[in-house]
Amino acid sequence: MDLYKEHNVNPAAGCLPLLVQMPILIALYRSLFSFPYVNADHASFIWVQNLSDKDPFYILPLLAGVTTYFQSKMTTSATDPTQKMMLYTMPVFIAWISSTFPAGLALYWVVFNVVGWAQQYYINKQAVVVKEEAGKS
Repeated sequence: MDLYKEHNVNPAAGCLPLLVQMPILIALYRSLFSFPYVNADHASFIWVQNLSDKDPFYILPLLAGVTTYFQSKMTTSATDPTQKMMLYTMPVFIAWISSTFPAGLALYWVVFNVVGWAQQYYINKQAVVVKEEAGKS
């Protein structure tokens, strides 16, 4: 705790992105159950006939778990045992929970994870470029 105080770091600050996502997830979850579709064709996505139902083939829940794993692996340190445990348990939890929720929510998680992974990849690549330029100076 002294280290956090010394560098003015709040360990709870990492929860802020989750707090921003939570109202979106709740609204998406609630809207998928109560949204009156004009036409059933508007409610489908590739193999899922109705996004307010579960994915019948469990592809989206598996993709949600896999993309959560890769995004977490890119953003977390593998040295901390707690983070290492979360690296493996969170994707399993996300896959399980998205298999019980509407497929639209699992689709949201997959898209959000892919965008987050691409964003983190870009940020990491820019950090390497900055370090290389600083080393040349």
